[in-house]
Amino acid sequence: MTLAQLALTVLLLGALGVGANWAGISAIPAYLLAGILLGPNKPHLTSLIQPSEVTEFVAELGLVFLLFFLGLEFSLERLRRTGRHVGLGGTVDLVVNGAIGLLVGIVAFGVSFGALVLAAAIYVSSSAITVKGLIDFRRLADDETDLILAILLFEDLAIAFVLGFAATGGGSAGGTLGTFVKAFAFIAASLAASHWIAKPLDRLLDWLPREFFLLFTFALLVGMAALAKELGMSEAIGALMAGVVLSETSVRRRSRSGSSASGISSPPCSSSSSDCRSTWELSVGSPGSSSSRSRSRSSARPSRVTSRVSSAASPGVRASTPAQR
Repeated sequence: MTLAQLALTVLLLGALGVGANWAGISAIPAYLLAGILLGPNKPHLTSLIQPSEVTEFVAELGLVFLLFFLGLEFSLERLRRTGRHVGLGGTVDLVVNGAIGLLVGIVAFGVSFGALVLAAAIYVSSSAITVKGLIDFRRLADDETDLILAILLFEDLAIAFVLGFAATGGGSAGGTLGTFVKAFAFIAASLAASHWIAKPLDRLLDWLPREFFLLFTFALLVGMAALAKELGMSEAIGALMAGVVLSETSVRRRSRSGSSASGISSPPCSSSSSDCRSTWELSVGSPGSSSSRSRSRSSARPSRVTSRVSSAASPGVRASTPAQR
């Protein structure tokens, strides 16, 4: 992919996204249409993009950012509430969709290893499409999103188990169990990090200059996504847990301040035409940043000094409250 091809692709995506937003529909069909038109499909007249390492990397990076912003919306407390949905919602999803997929696989391939692989492909949901739909319809902060997140987490664990089984050709139960244990340990370690190191990490991020703040956040995001992939899981679950780890830090506050500064009361990335604008808010000043907090603290000092002088000037008289004054 050349720079000219990349520029044309982004231009077409932007035009289709704006058109979908103007029509009041989700941008997902528009993006799928762009992929069909520009991809290596018939008719070849419009085929501009050929599969390469660059296209695969850009696709992975887009999915990573998408799931990261979803993770920022889910603090550890919200995930605790979601935990009660994981077992029930995930089991129902597995039984219904997994059974349908297995039935289709048996009809297509008979009772074989291929039937199991097809069942897994039908069972698992697309994290990218699911999250983009939540963003487009402004559902990130709704109660039902907790159940959706729980099902996505359950599916990632189940698919990690299936992928470990498929990687060994269906023959090694030990390798499959090892993949499942690694996936479970990764999620547990991420939740523990969100609980124990959120405050020290928040202080570090507030201390860092803006450009290093952005670099640190990007490094943590990509690092956790890469680690998840090395452990046999999807990079999406690593990006999601990176967002959860940073959900109680200034990363979440700064991403939200991008919408609040413009008078829009909505979750980050809630507009289909600018769903990733909050990425750039990480590198600029905002009302919720540490610089504005320091200004608010400095503006509060004169009132405290005045109160102390007043109380010192009239000993024995109890200082009045702001409401009484």
